[in-house]
Amino acid sequence: MSTKSKAYLRKKRHELGENERQQIRDKIQRGDADVYRLAAEFHCMPVQVAGIKAALSKQGGLRGAAGGVDKVRALTVKQPMAHAILHLGKDVENRSRRTHYRGPLLIHASAHRERNPREVLAPYLDPLPSDQSLRNLPTRCIVGVVNVVDCVRNSKSKWATRGEWHWVLEKPSIVEPIECTGRLGLWIPPAKVLKKVTSCLEARMNA
Repeated sequence: MSTKSKAYLRKKRHELGENERQQIRDKIQRGDADVYRLAAEFHCMPVQVAGIKAALSKQGGLRGAAGGVDKVRALTVKQPMAHAILHLGKDVENRSRRTHYRGPLLIHASAHRERNPREVLAPYLDPLPSDQSLRNLPTRCIVGVVNVVDCVRNSKSKWATRGEWHWVLEKPSIVEPIECTGRLGLWIPPAKVLKKVTSCLEARMNA
């Protein structure tokens, strides 16, 4: 192998961001464990996927939320859309990437909010919430939980954005705001957060 090829492969080994790694974890947890196919899909080296797969196996080979409360994911959403998911009937989350995750999903309100929240909501609601109420929405915290039940491209929801993946959401519930730092993509909440919402999550899993 040439020096140039080796350098290219070393570069490829470092291209996976945390969001992509989480996408790979989710696929493996749902039974899509073909290392070479996943490597081709994410344009990385098979050894990278194998490493992620080995780490999951060491943790018990859990499949999404079915593994228990400690494997529930969270998603960071800007206000006022986090509020819309929990209070205003927003039943899809528009994302550039699909998800294979299914089950309870904690909604985390981002530290950064939309500058013009009423303008953001205007295409979907009439009448609109007051500007003051929207600007007082909590940020930097877990604010609720929903169930992710599907991921499609053709949702008929008024909240669905054409060309995006539509994460289909059901059964929104609010929780007392729990302060924590958000991340990109799906992420595993800290143990202290999960401890505060355990009863709510277990009820969903057992429903």
